[in-house]
Amino acid sequence: GDPLKVVLTANATESLNMVIQGVLEPGDHCITSEFEHNSVLRPLHHMEERGVHVEKIEAKDHGVLEWETLEQRIRPETKMVVVCHGSNVTGNVVDLRPIGELCRKHGLLFVVDAAQTAGLLAIDFQELKIDALCLSGHKGLLGPQGIGILCLSSRIRVKPLKWGGTGTQSFSCDMPEN
Repeated sequence: GDPLKVVLTANATESLNMVIQGVLEPGDHCITSEFEHNSVLRPLHHMEERGVHVEKIEAKDHGVLEWETLEQRIRPETKMVVVCHGSNVTGNVVDLRPIGELCRKHGLLFVVDAAQTAGLLAIDFQELKIDALCLSGHKGLLGPQGIGILCLSSRIRVKPLKWGGTGTQSFSCDMPEN
């Protein structure tokens, strides 16, 4: 992958917020599940208050999510699917491959919360057709707390959540593209 598409953050929560708030616009539709971590559900709720439509996939028996219903939920305004790879509540692991393939088939952005699984389970970013992979450094990657990672594909463009601080184009009041 492109090292310029890897962003170091404070944690997976910041990575998820950067993608959710930096991509979704009023009128967009986002599909997620009812079992997501609050690092996903709270920013999505915030975006709902700003006009983003959020749809949550329900769980069947034993907390297994009904991801097989994903394709029938896609609308013309659907932009993003956000999936927790592994739940710290149920222990269930989601098969990312069919979701990534459906997202690519329909031109949707595929965002994966791998805070619980990075370093423990194999995740092939390109093969699984992931557009944004959000990681926590202090869990399975065995790093210190306060480290997060956001890996982006070339298909996704994230607006900045913070402004200022760059050492380029110092006389411009606008945030430089680079």
